[in-house]
Amino acid sequence: MDVTLHLVRVDPLTGARCLTDETAVYQAITSNGSSIDLGPSWPALHVMLTNGEPPMPGYVAIEQDLEWDGESFENLLMGGEPTPYEDELGFARYLAPATVRRFAPRLSEVSETDFVERLDDDILEYLPTGWDAARARPVLVTQFQKLVAFYRATAVAGDGLLLHVS
Repeated sequence: MDVTLHLVRVDPLTGARCLTDETAVYQAITSNGSSIDLGPSWPALHVMLTNGEPPMPGYVAIEQDLEWDGESFENLLMGGEPTPYEDELGFARYLAPATVRRFAPRLSEVSETDFVERLDDDILEYLPTGWDAARARPVLVTQFQKLVAFYRATAVAGDGLLLHVS
């Protein structure tokens, strides 16, 4: 089963509530607020942005005593503090506004050409079932463009991000 990653923009007060209140997370996820759905190709997007790092939530990596770089692009889709809301990958996570503001300009500096050059055979195992590189390329470029724009808008608004997999 292919799962999708959703990013939901939340104001700092709601974000703080989400860290301790499962209902607040559910309300944020089900609201008609600003969000993007990165579809089932998000693992490949993550691997391309991190130069080969497999998708694993940061809190899981830390629990397993694996190396986690708080300044790497691993944080874009797999970072954040776990919330009490369970999802398909463990728990929904919250990225604070300061983290979003730190990564938004760095993400904007990645050119589309540089991003596309990262598509190699190693990415194939992270694509949805039945996909090949030819089918994935335009989808991943579109998802990358959406991610850059969404991070930029979220940073400008001073909001945080709620990340959840369903």
